[in-house]
Amino acid sequence: MSGTLSSAGVGSGLDIASLVNQLVAAERAPTAQRLARQESTARVEISAYGLLRSALADLQSSLTGATGDAQTEGRTASASREDLLEVSAASGAALGRFDIVVERLASSGRAATLTPRDPAADVGDGTLSLSLGSDSFDVATTAGMDLAALRDAINDAADNPGINATIINVDGGSVLSLGSDVSGLDSAISASGSGDIATLAADIGETRPAQDALLQIDGLPRSSAENSISDAIDGVTLNLLAADVGATTTITIGRDDGALQQGLEDFVEAWNSFASNADTLGAYNASTGDAGALNGDALLRGIENQLRQIVSAGQGTDDLLRGAEFGLRFDTQGKLELDSAALAESLSTRRDDVAAWWNGPDGLASALDGVLSQQLGDDASLKSREDALSARLERIDQREERLDLRMESVRARYLAQFTALDVALAQLQTTSSFLSQQLAGLNSGST
Repeated sequence: MSGTLSSAGVGSGLDIASLVNQLVAAERAPTAQRLARQESTARVEISAYGLLRSALADLQSSLTGATGDAQTEGRTASASREDLLEVSAASGAALGRFDIVVERLASSGRAATLTPRDPAADVGDGTLSLSLGSDSFDVATTAGMDLAALRDAINDAADNPGINATIINVDGGSVLSLGSDVSGLDSAISASGSGDIATLAADIGETRPAQDALLQIDGLPRSSAENSISDAIDGVTLNLLAADVGATTTITIGRDDGALQQGLEDFVEAWNSFASNADTLGAYNASTGDAGALNGDALLRGIENQLRQIVSAGQGTDDLLRGAEFGLRFDTQGKLELDSAALAESLSTRRDDVAAWWNGPDGLASALDGVLSQQLGDDASLKSREDALSARLERIDQREERLDLRMESVRARYLAQFTALDVALAQLQTTSSFLSQQLAGLNSGST
């Protein structure tokens, strides 16, 4: 007998590779399908809890501002002469009406060489000293320096307190103009010099005086180095636009009920979105048997019930009416709705009560925010469920890896067995052929 089988199937004629694959697949299928179902279930639940977390986070985000002063302490601000000044008010600003007279605007000082000159002419060597209010610095000049070089030396000086130099071309030549972004009396610009540049320094004079803004607030004087004044009236910023000594501008600071109403509207929208998501997650259709990903989930029911009880109770103290009295109520479909007319009426007659019910320390927004913070915290049951599902997926991945390794071992065993069978069949075929040849020889010799 000679010849060794070098490829599977030579002796048997079977497709050993395909047969081995089918046997391995059949042995793998039950475990693989079970793991796939477990993985699919875990991923669906993770997605469902992620949707629940997102809905809760959106609901909490809708309360941003409601747990502070932005909504209940919001302010409106208006000015009777918007061409003379603009007004804005922060939360909690003083309420009332104030008469403003803008007598003068603040301006920055400007200076320039008063005599036009040839821009290419030598400015002379020496030291040019420039002052911006009480701050000063020196610029060293050298022979051959022209007006442009002097301008650049001023602007590039490391200790320049804020003077901007530029060249303006006027009738008769060019002048060196000096200005600053700083306004008020402290922005006056002056110059002096030593050496040859002293001549140019002596020619620098004031072209616009530095001055503070001056206004009257209810007949009381106020000056400012800037035209934006935020420390005259508590929480109010005045932006002066133009001066008119003979004109009085009345500014009015009032309560901004629109911010509180908008806050409640945002909350209602977020609540209904949360409720809709929760209904979908926990739904069950008896006729079709279809169920939501968290149908029957105790955690989902607990969160829903806890939040709904808070909203239904309104979190009002004993001397306050509940939310329904202010226009916040559940409709017949279980959705939250806001009666804008009822809320507006309540704001006009009982604004402080509404603010305390919604925005107060023990108000509805604060109570909801506290519960939502707990539910979204790292120690909450929701986080524990998500962590447990993630751990389950990791274990499933590990089982799938072990299954792959085991199936490789099974594949190797089947392949070895079928290969051995194929070799045995090949040997039998060789033996059979040999015997057939011998018998044929005997038969031919006997005839």
